[in-house]
Amino acid sequence: MSKRWLGLLLFVALLGSSRAAHAAFAANPTTAEAGTVAVGSSGTATTTLTNDTSISVTLSLDTSTGCSEFSINPPTTLTIDATGEAVSLTFTPLLGGSKTCIVFVKDGGGGPVGMFNVHGTATGTPMITITTTPPAFGHVDVGTTSPTQRITAKNTGTDTLTISSAAVVTTPSNYAVTGTTGTQMVAPGGSVNWDIGCKPAQGTADDTFRITSNGSAMPTDIAMTCTGDRGVLAVDKTTLDFGALGLNTNKTLPVVLSNTGNVAVTGITAALASATKGYSFDAATVPAMLAGGTNATVMVTFAPTTPTDGGSDVLTFSGSWTSVGTHTTSKATTLMGQTIDLTVSTPTLAFGDFRFDSRPVMSFQITNGGSAALLVSLSFAADPGTDPSELPYTVMLGGATANLSNPLPAGMHYDVAVTAQPNDRTGAIGGAFAVHLTGLSDLPVTVTGNATAAAVQITGANFGPVDIQATAPKLTAMIKNTSAMLKGDLTVSAVTMMTTTGTAGVFTFTNPLPTGVTTLMPGTALPIEVTYKPTVQRGPTDADTVVLTATLTGALDGPKAMTITLTGRGIDRDLVLPAPPAFPTTFRNPGDSAPVIPVTVLNGGEAPLNITATMISGDPVWQLVDGAPVVVPGGTTHDFMVKFAPNAVGPAPTGQLTLTNDDHTMPMAMIPLNGMGTSRDVAFGPQTGVEPRMLNIGETGVGIPLTADDILLVVNKDPSATFSIHAIRLDDDSAFQLAAPPTDQMLAPGATQSFAVTFNPSKVGTFQATATLYLDQDPFAQSQVVLAGDAVFAEAHGGGGCDAGGASGSGGLAIGLAALGVIGRRRRRAVAS
Repeated sequence: MSKRWLGLLLFVALLGSSRAAHAAFAANPTTAEAGTVAVGSSGTATTTLTNDTSISVTLSLDTSTGCSEFSINPPTTLTIDATGEAVSLTFTPLLGGSKTCIVFVKDGGGGPVGMFNVHGTATGTPMITITTTPPAFGHVDVGTTSPTQRITAKNTGTDTLTISSAAVVTTPSNYAVTGTTGTQMVAPGGSVNWDIGCKPAQGTADDTFRITSNGSAMPTDIAMTCTGDRGVLAVDKTTLDFGALGLNTNKTLPVVLSNTGNVAVTGITAALASATKGYSFDAATVPAMLAGGTNATVMVTFAPTTPTDGGSDVLTFSGSWTSVGTHTTSKATTLMGQTIDLTVSTPTLAFGDFRFDSRPVMSFQITNGGSAALLVSLSFAADPGTDPSELPYTVMLGGATANLSNPLPAGMHYDVAVTAQPNDRTGAIGGAFAVHLTGLSDLPVTVTGNATAAAVQITGANFGPVDIQATAPKLTAMIKNTSAMLKGDLTVSAVTMMTTTGTAGVFTFTNPLPTGVTTLMPGTALPIEVTYKPTVQRGPTDADTVVLTATLTGALDGPKAMTITLTGRGIDRDLVLPAPPAFPTTFRNPGDSAPVIPVTVLNGGEAPLNITATMISGDPVWQLVDGAPVVVPGGTTHDFMVKFAPNAVGPAPTGQLTLTNDDHTMPMAMIPLNGMGTSRDVAFGPQTGVEPRMLNIGETGVGIPLTADDILLVVNKDPSATFSIHAIRLDDDSAFQLAAPPTDQMLAPGATQSFAVTFNPSKVGTFQATATLYLDQDPFAQSQVVLAGDAVFAEAHGGGGCDAGGASGSGGLAIGLAALGVIGRRRRRAVAS
């Protein structure tokens, strides 16, 4: 939390605790701003205090809240009323930065009654001071680094010192600097260090370490002194060329040995790399010591005594020098001389049997083994039957075509490459070379050889139809050398593939030439294993074709390139879905009468179609009769039997038959299923249009059954459908019973079935029962009828007791019973209500 916010919180707390006893003070502005003031200078901040009453207060400064650089200008005791009084404060910063002070307003008793803030921004002056002695490294051996010395820079100013760079000015490579060389910040009173070591080149390496900062108008330079010491041997000639000399002659040449360093080299010795090439030096001319900047002349002699003398040798001078440590130095000069000596590497080039077009090459060398350059010439004479053009040759010197009009340098040789290239023929080939050198006998080289040829047989491959989803088959094409009698080898130098028709990339083959070339002996063959992986289905006359081109050599009058044709035809499966199947309108809950309709799919491709799983949604309305996996051969169909059993009247919930298969374009085939449920057109009971309908059987005595014939009618109003009256159930059979309850009784189109109901009450009252009709295997009620009836108490009435007269009394009871009997026996039709 900032001091300003802390002050505001204190002000609220203090004001809240004393508001009841003091007047309300306010400062405008609430923060008196002194502005930007340089360190060592002063600035003034003012604010006006107002009060809602006239009261004398004392202003005081609380230094614990950052007020050491602020002071209140007199007067410090003011009488403040509503018109207000101005308060002035002086800001005298000691260090740079943003400064805030809280001024508390206190009453005469010292109690706080208000507060305000004073703020100022101080701008100081950074100052850089080097507090260490400039480094003096003295003498340092070249190639080493001296012990480090430290340079320390201190900020003796009043604001942050920014060092933007610190680096060696002239030759940074002569010094190793440890410490930050880029931008860095140093607080007032802080310091920063650099540890520096000298790693000089030879000679004076004095330099300046420059610090660029905002603490000084100019960069701060620190002088550094250092001297690099070294002793160095050098020669004026890196090569001493004595030229060509005859045997037992000699030549002496000088080489100047010098010390180019600034420290003396002592213990100087000289040595030859080889003591057997005819070179020597005069040891008396080799100095034992050379001061810095001095030299001496050493005499070197070449005196060949054998033809192998001369060539390249190395004379090395070595010594040591000492400054801080001890070191060695050396320098070499190459000695060159030549001795005359000419030879050929072989007297015969025997090509033997070779294939006429193989163009074999054999070589021999003409070597100048001596020390002098020799002017050599070469000629060739062909044998009878051989044309000179059949044995062309090239002469090379050091990898380049040689110019025989120039001398062959000593120690060098000509490479003579001879090519046997008969003009499309077989038989002997030969001739002789002669190497000429003035003053010497010719050196002969004889050439012999016999040209042969080969014959070729090519075999291709036909893959036929190939399932694009099956494992790619492989077949082997063949290149055979059938030249058993001609003894000619056959060379296959390349087999390349180029698709000519169909889909690119469906044919691949294993490279039969892992090393780039192969030679077939007579009677042998080169198998080429080809894989065919078709990616698209092709028609019976639309095949993929690839042509392999084999580059062959070795057959007389034969092609230089032959083609191998491979064909194949990709086949695939193609699941063709039917139009959504049409299911007949079906009675609700048809049970065993539910229609089963085939859903026919076609495999329009040639490859077998694997339907691995079948699923149907919408059970139990939609049911799959047989969902076993099936393979549909190409060009055939398969029926999936689907049962439709709606459980409600109206549009059935849409089902879906899903087929999981290996047709990659449609691996999840979905066939929608739609159907309509309908009600059975069967009437039950009288047709009054009131639901539920009510049949009133009438009135009977308690315990006296009353049967109503043909009271319940079941009428099939459908002109074409036969239904089954599965059952008629009564929800209360205590007073009503069906005379002959039906059980799965057939109801033909347009037919009517009637049923009698007996009303047999066991007590007095009005009775009702509901008769419910169920058809076929539908568990839902087709229709309902309410049966009603009234029961009265049947009672006999007579006159008096025993004395009343037997005849008349008996006669009256008989009449009453007879009347009730008539009621019990009668059959009637109930009245529909």
